[in-house]
Amino acid sequence: MQHHLTMYETDSLSILVPVQDQLGAIVPLAGATLEAAVQHTAGPPMPIVATIRDAAKGLASLFVTPGQLGRGSYILQLRVALEGEVQTVVSEPLNVLPSIKVTQ
Repeated sequence: MQHHLTMYETDSLSILVPVQDQLGAIVPLAGATLEAAVQHTAGPPMPIVATIRDAAKGLASLFVTPGQLGRGSYILQLRVALEGEVQTVVSEPLNVLPSIKVTQ
């Protein structure tokens, strides 16, 4: 099931990701490495922060910093490498909208 994520360009975005196998069982992340990136429809991929939040519970997190992405449409992905296998566990469209800024 795909979600359509939306954020504003001056906001941060934090996503908690439960990593599961194809049967829905939790995948412990001890010894895993994570790689996360976003790619604008008209540009190169950019890395984003991915961390293991709780290895025993199979929880990872993704974080986009405020202002890191300009407005537009992106694809956000998270890959997990564990015991010689690599799996893309998140691949979601991300829409970044303009932030309204008040000047004084």
